[in-house]
Amino acid sequence: MSKSKSPNGEFAARKQAQKRQRLRWSDKYYKRRMLMLDKKADPLEGSPQARGIVLEKIGVESKQPNSAIRKCLSPDTKILLSDFTHVPMGKIGEFQGKVRASCLDKNTFKVMPTPIIDYFRLDASEKKSLGVYRLVTESGLELKGSGDHPIYTESGVKEMRDINAGDSVVVLPGNPVERESSDSVILDEEKLASVIPSTYKKERIIEELKELGLLPLRYDNHSLSVITRILGHVFGDGRLSLGGAGTGIAAKFVASGRIEDLEEISQDLNSLGFHTSQIYAGKSEGAVSTTSGSAQLILGTYNTVSCSSIVLCSLLVALGAPSGSKAESSYRVPDWVKSGPRWVKKEFLASYFGSELERPRIRDSTFECPTFAISKTESCVDAGAGYVDDLTDLLQDFGVRVSSRSVGPSMIRKDGTPTFKITVRLGSSIPNLLNLYGRISYAYQSERRILAAYAYEYLKLKSIKIAQSLGCYDKAKMLRCERGLTYKEIAEILRKEGGDWTTNSDVNYWLGHGVKKTDLLYTTVKSKEFLAWLEGATKNLPKEGLVWEKVTQIKRLHEDGVELQDITVRNPSHNFFANGILTGNCVRIQLVKNGKQVTAFLPGDGALNFIDEHDEVLVQGIGGSTGGAMGDIQGVRYEVYKVNDVSLNELVYGRKEKPRR
Repeated sequence: MSKSKSPNGEFAARKQAQKRQRLRWSDKYYKRRMLMLDKKADPLEGSPQARGIVLEKIGVESKQPNSAIRKCLSPDTKILLSDFTHVPMGKIGEFQGKVRASCLDKNTFKVMPTPIIDYFRLDASEKKSLGVYRLVTESGLELKGSGDHPIYTESGVKEMRDINAGDSVVVLPGNPVERESSDSVILDEEKLASVIPSTYKKERIIEELKELGLLPLRYDNHSLSVITRILGHVFGDGRLSLGGAGTGIAAKFVASGRIEDLEEISQDLNSLGFHTSQIYAGKSEGAVSTTSGSAQLILGTYNTVSCSSIVLCSLLVALGAPSGSKAESSYRVPDWVKSGPRWVKKEFLASYFGSELERPRIRDSTFECPTFAISKTESCVDAGAGYVDDLTDLLQDFGVRVSSRSVGPSMIRKDGTPTFKITVRLGSSIPNLLNLYGRISYAYQSERRILAAYAYEYLKLKSIKIAQSLGCYDKAKMLRCERGLTYKEIAEILRKEGGDWTTNSDVNYWLGHGVKKTDLLYTTVKSKEFLAWLEGATKNLPKEGLVWEKVTQIKRLHEDGVELQDITVRNPSHNFFANGILTGNCVRIQLVKNGKQVTAFLPGDGALNFIDEHDEVLVQGIGGSTGGAMGDIQGVRYEVYKVNDVSLNELVYGRKEKPRR
């Protein structure tokens, strides 16, 4: 007879009861019930409903076909990526998982990278119910989207259909280049092995690069933008050293710059899989001699971060990075950069200019020509001139013109070798600066990048005024010829039609003397100084390059032939930049009874329109099969059913009006 764990015989029932009582704490359901864990973990503390205050409105895109919120844009909308290039909305599916979008983080108030986690389209019935609208700003930015697409304005987040001409929207100025896809090989195993010195362990280096996904290296590699920026920094303020160390070899990459920029470089290197040192801050003191015989004492501070990886240094050398002293080296822009897509050239130039190109300089309302310089020993001056030729060719691809260059004596090195400085000056015309600051800008130099964004916006608005002045000039001649009006009457008409800067004397001069160089129209008009303009354009905005722009036109379009698409980003702020305009993508509520915050769903089409920040709402559990989230709204367990003591359902169907608090 087999033995049984359960008691039997006389008093068996009593023994079983005692056993159940003794072991009941092993039952997880008993433990949860007795310790009231469900109630303690529940923000509503076991209550079926709770009262709360709305903290913020957040649109969370749910998946088709059960979508409750649809906020979409046209396929040609430019989505700004984290490297300040763009991908059209219609092509974002090709790059999903390979690129990150840029968003404005509401916690840090900084423009941050964020993964793209969803991409979808709007069907015909949804387009018809929501409507399709076109928004145009004063600088010419245009955005087509569904009527409920949220836009960040001075009055908070508004749906596109609720925006009016004259409202101000948040814009990140610039004209980013498009991110293009190519599977061409830049560096393969054979080419890498040919440039690695024989004393290095080639097999180990090649194997590690393969494990990191950096070999073979193609133009469509998701890490190429980071590698290109690091390479550009090596050509600038960075330093790459390779050599012997005792019985072995040593390799080191050192970056220098401002602390916040070095943190970005360190994060980029970590994303590639390389470890970096802590940021080191030091003081420097030294004397330098000029070729004229005078001596100068230099005092200053510096910040550096380093990476002692033979694998990284071997990769950079194989990609064309100079090692050792750049003043004594002959090097050119790598061929794979010169022949690569425009976004690769942009990354290289932006990183190099972050080290070498001076910050935008302005005097009142006029920008001076940007300048950078290269120091070379006498034997390498010709090689330096060749490198400048390569940079000039790259700049021409972006419409940026080099106005002049010069070579002159510079300093005398410690060993007595004289050096020469090659100074390069870029054109200061408005189109030239717009292409420089809008299409290239700076990398690893956030201060200059932000100032370049402000400069671009200021110059863009000025260029529009110049174009409008040309239109006023042409219309003034037409009004005189066809209607015979006086110059005062013509000036009055021009001012009523938007040319408010046009004076009677301007029109009188145009008609009496003519204009030989029409591209100079408006350039003689006294413009608002840059700093005064900047104060108003950035009022109450974080200093991240963001500005306010007036909406000049908002119009509903016919839905036929207009395709609408959208993305969802992972950042909790749920926003991104579409054609330079900050757009947003549930409500977040703070419960009155305990101060806890929850995210609640708004049932009903357009229910988000009836909720404002600081409204008092009543929430309840959604009531999924297990008391949690229902459908595809992951993590949202509660729904709003009353707003300011009025049923949300009644508001959605228009049977009641929302009371004011």
